[in-house]
Amino acid sequence: MKLYRIFVIMLVITGLNFAEKKTISADEYLCLGPIEISYPAFAKDDADAKELVKFNHFEVSKWRPVEGTRFTDNSPLEWRKIKSSLEADFTKDKINLYYVAFYVKNDKWTKADVNVTANSAFSLLCEGKEVAHNYEMNGATLEKKKEVKLEKGNHLFLMKIITDVQPEFKVTLESENELAATVNRTDITSVDEMLDNRKIKEISLSPSGKYAMIKTSERNLAKSDDVTSIKIYRMSDKMLMGNLEGPGKVSGFQWLPAGGFYSWISTVKGKSTIYISGVKEKEQKILLEEVENLTGYKWSPDGTFIIYTLNETKKQPDKNFLKYEKPQDRYPWANSRSYLYYLEPETGLNYRLTAGDLTTTLADINPNGSEILFTRFVTNFDERPYGKTEYYLLNLTDLKEKKILELNWGGGAKYSPYGESLLIAGGPSTFGKSGKVIDQEVIPNDYDAQAYLYELKSGQVKSITRDFNPSVLDFQWVKDEKTIYFQALDKSYKKIYRYTLKSGKFEEMRSGIEVVEDMNISKDGKSALYYGSSSNITEKVYTMDLETGEHTLFFDPEEGMPDHIQYGKVVNWNFNYLGREEITGRIYLPPEFDASKKYPCIVYYYAGTSPVTREFEGRYPKNIWAANGYVVYVLQPAGATGFGQDFSAKHVNDWGELTVKQIIEGTKELLKNHEFIDPERVGCIGASYGGFETMSLITKTDMFAAAVSHAGISSLSSYWGEGFWGFLYSAVATAESFPWNRKDIYVDKSPLFSADKINTPLLLLHGNSDTNVPRGESIQMYTALRLLGKDVELIEVAGQDHHIMQYDKRKKWTKTIIAWFDKYLKGEDAWWNDLYPEE
Repeated sequence: MKLYRIFVIMLVITGLNFAEKKTISADEYLCLGPIEISYPAFAKDDADAKELVKFNHFEVSKWRPVEGTRFTDNSPLEWRKIKSSLEADFTKDKINLYYVAFYVKNDKWTKADVNVTANSAFSLLCEGKEVAHNYEMNGATLEKKKEVKLEKGNHLFLMKIITDVQPEFKVTLESENELAATVNRTDITSVDEMLDNRKIKEISLSPSGKYAMIKTSERNLAKSDDVTSIKIYRMSDKMLMGNLEGPGKVSGFQWLPAGGFYSWISTVKGKSTIYISGVKEKEQKILLEEVENLTGYKWSPDGTFIIYTLNETKKQPDKNFLKYEKPQDRYPWANSRSYLYYLEPETGLNYRLTAGDLTTTLADINPNGSEILFTRFVTNFDERPYGKTEYYLLNLTDLKEKKILELNWGGGAKYSPYGESLLIAGGPSTFGKSGKVIDQEVIPNDYDAQAYLYELKSGQVKSITRDFNPSVLDFQWVKDEKTIYFQALDKSYKKIYRYTLKSGKFEEMRSGIEVVEDMNISKDGKSALYYGSSSNITEKVYTMDLETGEHTLFFDPEEGMPDHIQYGKVVNWNFNYLGREEITGRIYLPPEFDASKKYPCIVYYYAGTSPVTREFEGRYPKNIWAANGYVVYVLQPAGATGFGQDFSAKHVNDWGELTVKQIIEGTKELLKNHEFIDPERVGCIGASYGGFETMSLITKTDMFAAAVSHAGISSLSSYWGEGFWGFLYSAVATAESFPWNRKDIYVDKSPLFSADKINTPLLLLHGNSDTNVPRGESIQMYTALRLLGKDVELIEVAGQDHHIMQYDKRKKWTKTIIAWFDKYLKGEDAWWNDLYPEE
């Protein structure tokens, strides 16, 4: 066992405490006020001071004061620096409202005692939660004391003072750890900020390119809920043209083909209504009223009709006894079917288009409006992937359908602008050999999405991405039928590409960001609206002139907020595995990085079929780990899409054989080339397939001082049979391999069967409602390691599926990961013990 770990364990066992409490004083404050207020009519003065203190005169949950900034644009009040008493601006014979603020900076999780001395009624908040209060306005000096818990960062203490005398106050803090009081707002990005800030949820560019819809969501701390905003802007000058509001839940925003009109769905108590309104015509008209189980709709190219989708549920003969026809019958939605309907707004004509035992999904509407393209998925256990996608054309005049294709690995499809061809997404195997660029004997990774042109008359197929390494995410065909714009995964980047049909060449469009989350192209192909982020740049909306390639920032959710958060640098770092193959990666540095110091390090990977992209935040927030004092290394082992078919095919039937070797080798090279990383304090973490990778990794090396597996797979055979998508995912990841013919994979590569080789402290995290990777995968490993006397913890998150998304649970889950690494990589167990005290 490493000496560092022995020392940490001795401290925990003996309970040694060498620290003495230190006292810091807030000697300077930021002040806003005075603001004259009054008791309400018939109030009893001092008896009602409590109500004045408790009443929210202003919504302060988002306040982060900065010296010199105005209260509002039109207010003469601004935040000014003061000492511990308010010498000026006090108004006699009036009730004065003040807000005073300061920040406390700490470098590690700590407890602190807050002492408040004041001669006025007050309420002191720490990060929005009340620490102390006094409801008496009698001028007597009162002292209050309260313990607070502070995570690493810069914490706002905000004091509301209600007084009719010259106010005097002082705030001090006592802690065993170093604290510093300041009036300077310099923050690190934090879990709370990540969850609370405004986020872009959706964008939409009108067909003409004149208007943009931007949908955002922001946490309302007072209501403990997310608040959604949908706004319409004019593209030429960013003028706000309207707010989209409606009763209930608003979804399904779409632009009509012309005229600046748009539609949306409003759902109230399970019943949905489609409304139409316009940028200039504000009156709301109802298109379809109060229908149940509406799941979507699409406008025809000329705006004369919509195709909409309704769900139906087939009743079971006996809900207590389910006879399985196929493995998918265990899905909660197994008896649900979707069907298509036709509606003409002008005449009100409304009728059903599809029926049958299978779900029908609208793919596209022919540009001439005469027919639609839809798909059905048919189960087929004769060959991988155990189901085929059927593509149908449906004549809207006589409702006669025509099956045109039946494909393995088939994806979305769209008509060409003149309706003569289809652009179809699919895996390398979708059209046989035409999409494969690797040796025909090699099984490709069919999650590596390609794009195919299919001519409707001749049935001829052309793979247009066969020699294009990025993996296709989305595409949009420009009206002139000469150009297609692709959103594609290029290694760890998501980029926009322009494909010219005549030349057959792809051209990267420089977006100014590393990860484009969504793109919209105007009908004439002259402009684009898109949004996304980079490794250390938050989400923003941009526009691009597609003729010049110039891009411009259009909308920033954080516009108007002071630039107060420090982000560390993110640098690319690659290595050559065994001198044969480049493995790409990147390093996140702490905000106040000092190369002369030694830092703990977290190694993160997915190692599954897709790379870890470079978006800001995410469910596994590398920026926040770095902000907590860690160097974070992210690498892309072989098998990921976006690197070309040869690279992605290495995922098939590997299950940790090659990828674990590459992670170990990459970490060794990282340590050899970066002296500021402490080799004794390196941890590893992965989720889902990456969780499997964590467990597999620590059966083969003791180089990591701590490990985290979220929703990881411990036994490949149980995941294969029990996970909702186990055998379906294995149709790619374990192609042609099954528990009965490849025990060398299903047993030998399952970490559970090598649990006795694990010596690394392991944290297992799992949502107890996970259907993708059932929680038993963590329970099995936990049971094994407990019986073996190993250092292991299992945390189940109630009511959460494969992703931990519920606000409060996601917050604690994210902090749990940092606290675990703090315990083993920093020797700081106070945060972990506070989150999970011994019973």
